[in-house]
Amino acid sequence: MNKNLTAIIIGASILIAGAIFGFMQKNSYFKEMKRIEIEQKEVKDIITLQRIWKAKGIKSKINSALSNLKKTQKLKIDIKKTKANLNLANLSEKELNRILSKLASMPIVFKSLDINKIGQQYTMECKCDW
Repeated sequence: MNKNLTAIIIGASILIAGAIFGFMQKNSYFKEMKRIEIEQKEVKDIITLQRIWKAKGIKSKINSALSNLKKTQKLKIDIKKTKANLNLANLSEKELNRILSKLASMPIVFKSLDINKIGQQYTMECKCDW
């Protein structure tokens, strides 16, 4: 009888331990699934915001902002995928303000902007990213 009682206690202990382990595994699984769902939603939100905020057609907008300038005023204009280096000279005050206003209204980041006045004319050197 003693052996049977020991076997029953050991069997019950194993069943209880198995049930507790199974419950903990299910709980852990559901927590992980909930975390994954939240992360997927965040990734979808980020992708949506990137589409909204992505700068579209910046090259053409910069070119149109500089289109009214004479070729002698455009010393160096280097526009790449996400960067632009502009070197302009012999600008009047009105032209300089117009160009800066157009560039400032675009979703670009000025890395450097150097403006010098020589007599009544201005030179502008600008490096920007988007």
